[in-house]
Amino acid sequence: MKITEAQRWKVLKLWSQVCKDRGWKPSDRNLRLTSIGKIINRELRTLDDLGRMDECTKVLKELEAMLGVNVDAGLEANDLTINKARTYRNVITSQILPCLALYEPDPPAYMRSVMEDKNRWWKIDRPQCGLTLDDLSAGPLKQLLMTLNARLHSKRKAARQTIHEMKIAAGVDCGCAECQKFVRFVRPSKPVLEPVAVDETQPF
Repeated sequence: MKITEAQRWKVLKLWSQVCKDRGWKPSDRNLRLTSIGKIINRELRTLDDLGRMDECTKVLKELEAMLGVNVDAGLEANDLTINKARTYRNVITSQILPCLALYEPDPPAYMRSVMEDKNRWWKIDRPQCGLTLDDLSAGPLKQLLMTLNARLHSKRKAARQTIHEMKIAAGVDCGCAECQKFVRFVRPSKPVLEPVAVDETQPF
């Protein structure tokens, strides 16, 4: 899957900063594509050819490492499972758990029971410490995500709900075709900011 427009602009912004730091011309398209292509070890015809997850993450982290603005950037550029783990955690907390709350009284406790069952070594290694999502690497997190997702949909089917109905009830963004059409239709071209009330009795 190709990068999003937001990812593309983030890469371009970092690249411009690298060029300023190194004395390169930001307008040199060939230099940009050649340099970024070397990071992912393949030729690029356009930035839009970058993969959305692994390749884009590697490029962003390498550019940050070149600028010296992120001490962990070099590590993440070489170990892409760090970003995968972060992505799995985000999906679990922002999508799976809110939906589980429709069918389970305590979704975090339910998740912990699944984690502990799948990672029984934890009880032997650190019996006094509770297991958290941050303790799991990309592999175990992917297994946890798949298990929770399978159980969630079993509960959804038992409740006779569609995926759309479940996500709307849980307040989670629904990715179905009809919802995406609606989002594209109503989404403003620029952010809409609510007016800020000013207390005229207080000094600025």
